Amino acid sequence: MQFSILLTLLSIFTLAPASPLQTRQTIDPPARYYLQTKVVNGGHLDFGTNKTNLWLYSYHTGAGLGDAALSTNKSWAWEGYLNGSQQLMTYAGNQAGPWPLYIGYGPYQQWNLVGISIAGISNLASGFFFNSSGLQFNESTGGWLACDWWHGVPQLFQINGYTYGRIPNSCSKVQLRPVAV
Repeated sequence: MQFSILLTLLSIFTLAPASPLQTRQTIDPPARYYLQTKVVNGGHLDFGTNKTNLWLYSYHTGAGLGDAALSTNKSWAWEGYLNGSQQLMTYAGNQAGPWPLYIGYGPYQQWNLVGISIAGISNLASGFFFNSSGLQFNESTGGWLACDWWHGVPQLFQINGYTYGRIPNSCSKVQLRPVAV
């Protein structure tokens, strides 16, 4: 009897860690797409600008460098596509090749800077996939933030698995939804 209970408990604990991987349901986005924001229900109240229906683009910060920024102007949007599990971006007339979406990292931060730049080649992140909520980065992260930040335009950040407190009033949790080009 005790062996049976022990065996049952062992099988439950053995299967539990595998279940999130089994329930991960990926979807295939269009071959080429723009990424558009949608504020997450129950997310942060937005006291600044509206963070819904913004388009992802690279905000120029130097030669070949850019931060992931968001605009209401769809003509600014960069095209995205997946290369395996790498998120690459490009724009009309681009001759420099694809620009990777990359995630900066700082230990014990609540969120990370997101860039779209040639500098990301050395930091080429893999682990991107799409599910019914849009673009995801790894399974252990908390999604995306759109914040009015230091460039004077909304910027995109990646939420870590760490939670230290409230997010700033200028930020909203968002999804990145693919919209066919």
